Formats: sequence, C-alpha cells, structure tokens
Amino acid sequence: MSRQTVQKVMRRLVGNGYVTATGRTTARKYFVEEKLLATVTVPLAGLDESVLWREHFQRFFAVAGSTAMSLSLYAATEMINNAIDHSDGMLVSVDARRHGEMIKVTITDDGIGIFRRIQEHFGLEHVRHAVLDLTKGKLTTDPARHSGMGIFFSSRACAEFSILANGLMLTHYSSGRDYLLETASPEVKGTFVMMEFPLRSEMTTAQLFDKYAADGSSGFDKTIVPLYLAELGVESLVSRSQAKRVLARIERFREAIFDFSEVSSIGQAFADEIFRVFATAHPDVLLRIADANDDVQKMIRLALTGLEEQSPDTPSAIFM
Repeated sequence: MSRQTVQKVMRRLVGNGYVTATGRTTARKYFVEEKLLATVTVPLAGLDESVLWREHFQRFFAVAGSTAMSLSLYAATEMINNAIDHSDGMLVSVDARRHGEMIKVTITDDGIGIFRRIQEHFGLEHVRHAVLDLTKGKLTTDPARHSGMGIFFSSRACAEFSILANGLMLTHYSSGRDYLLETASPEVKGTFVMMEFPLRSEMTTAQLFDKYAADGSSGFDKTIVPLYLAELGVESLVSRSQAKRVLARIERFREAIFDFSEVSSIGQAFADEIFRVFATAHPDVLLRIADANDDVQKMIRLALTGLEEQSPDTPSAIFM
C-alpha cells in the first residue's frame, strides 16, 4: 500500500468509530477504540434472559454471522440465567462494548458471589476449593434445574472469560489455560463476569461441545483439572486429603486430564491416591497427565508401578 492509501483507510476507520487518532503529521498516533454498544440494568425478579439478550444485544452480533451469534447467545444467556437462579441478588447489569473485531460483554449482579455460594452449599473448607470444583464442570447448587455445564462451556465459547467474586478472579483463555488471582477487594458484593467474543469466530456450538466428549461418545464426559488451583498459599500437594479434594466428582466423567502446569512438586501419598487408589476403584475413567515436570512425573510413575503390581488389568494413566 502507498502512504496515501493507508491514510485513506485510517480516516475511514476513525470516521466509523473503530479507531481514535491523536496528534498531527509525524506525531499522529492511532488507537483501537472501545465503543459502548448498549448497557442495561434490570431487576432479576421475573427476568427472561433470552428476551433481555434479544431486545438489547443480539443485533450487535448480526454482522458476524451465525457462528459468533450462536456462541454469544449461548454464553450470555447462561450467565444471565445464573444470576437469576443462583445469585440471591436484586439487580443485574449487562454491558456490551466493541473493541476492534471483539465484542466484550460484562454481566454484574449484586448477590452473594458465586464462589462463596458454592463454598457454603457444598461445605467446602476454603473459597478457593469452589474455584477448583467450578473449573471441572458438572457442578451446580440446583441439580433439578441445571446440569452444571453452563459456566464450563460458556468460558470456552469466548476468547477470554473472567469471573470476579469474593476476592478471587478466575480467567480462562481460548488457549485452554485457567488463571486465578487474589484481588484486593474481597468486600465487593456480587459476581462480575466478563466475556470477549471474536466476531470472526469459526467454531460452532456443536464443535464446542464435541471437544469435551470422550472418544465414541456424544456427551460432556471429558474434563480438565488445573492442579495448581488445589494449592492453598505456599503448601504443596502432598496428602491424600488434598488428592481426595481434587478427585471430587471425577467419577462422573469418562476422561480426566490432570494439568500439572505451575505445580513444582507433589507428594507420594497425593500421587498414590489419584493414580493407584482412585484408578483401581474407577477403571472406567481414563486418566491423562499434562505438563508434569520431571519431579512430578517421578511421583506419578511410582504410583503407576504400584497400580501395575496390584491391579495389572487396570488401565494405566497416560502421559500427554
């Protein structure tokens, strides 16, 4: 392109509100503009999440085609419905902004906070354990009305997904990684959800669900367990009780991937409880091991040796 062509394109982007320009001539700089599309605050009582989304937000995804529209419809309505059914709040605010080829949607309620609600409902020792359980999927405080799949799949329908509540922020990226941060404001009430949707997404909702179906199945029966979320403070993963905490509800899946990234070491008892004791009791659950360093692998291989000696017919865990 010539300089004149580039300048013409940039003037068009500025005119359409996608880019902001500052300065003149050689000092001129361009920034991608974040443009407010719509913002709505409504009472939770009697709210229909699909009507709210259709009337105020769906049209902004029309330019992206059916794929991005269906993903945003699924994820946003799931998160609004969570606020309706679980937050114990009075109000919900939904906000949509465009940033280049992304639309950022935020959903905020004034309820108890999602992590605290899970902790109290299941009697968990620490609020961080609620985050660990939430990342596995198939977790709900109201099984009669919910499958426990909403947050798991909504987080994977976006380029970036974050939940901020009860002094913790959990973020999932489309790369497959989960990150947890302690925040400086545990007193902030309610739950804040942020989702970024790429307008040029090529993934369909069917493909999204297929990624977490074990071989030969069509259901949600494969999960990923980020082990570092089980570490509290500076403690290492060494005990059988910690392993049992990690293993909660894993028997509901046909395949479980244990992600050891950011875990520097584990104890023999911790590894033995998962890869020998649990494996022996649940031979129908395929265990996979991802991103384990040499020290972690040594403890796991020790447990697998014990499994082979005790139950030679039980399938061994697989290193990825």
